[in-house]
Amino acid sequence: MAHRADILRVLILYKYGGTYNDNDVIWVKPLSEGQRRYPTVLCYEWTDVPPWPRAISNGLLVARAGAPFLLKVLESFWFYRDDMWAMNSVLMYYKLYERNPEMVHIDPKLQVICYNHICHPTWHEDYRRGYDDPSPTTRFNIEETNAFHFIHLQAPPIFQSFAAVNNKTSIDALLVKRVITAIEKAGKTHLLQEEN
Repeated sequence: MAHRADILRVLILYKYGGTYNDNDVIWVKPLSEGQRRYPTVLCYEWTDVPPWPRAISNGLLVARAGAPFLLKVLESFWFYRDDMWAMNSVLMYYKLYERNPEMVHIDPKLQVICYNHICHPTWHEDYRRGYDDPSPTTRFNIEETNAFHFIHLQAPPIFQSFAAVNNKTSIDALLVKRVITAIEKAGKTHLLQEEN
């Protein structure tokens, strides 16, 4: 199913252009004019997958219709490894970028991927980690990125109750506060009522 989703997102973007993001991505600011001028904009994946030098995330893709890089991605899907999901979803993107750097703009600040409550700003030197590495990364300002991609194996308490946000300064809390403010500005405060 994951491979089918990988193919479908690229097919749709190749035909229509636009932005694809996984459903666990929260945008904090729109794309800039500078980002919009490129036919394809991607960002690095946080994971360290030796012996690959890097990987590129496909959880957030920005591309114009008919972008040449997307065609390269589609053509790469003939090679599929069922035993290694990362091959087609993040590693082949990097290999294609290595071979065709002129087709892609890599913007490290496009998104920050937060895995198991650790956020990895890819513009910092220490962003790469193994999946089981719990060490924190360097602090950063949430205004430095366009989006946050949350990959939580278990939701933190802060995502289970609006009340849990009070007096918290974590990235999770700051983003939840932004969502609450947006809901209030939209006049939809009924969405904030929690069940007892």
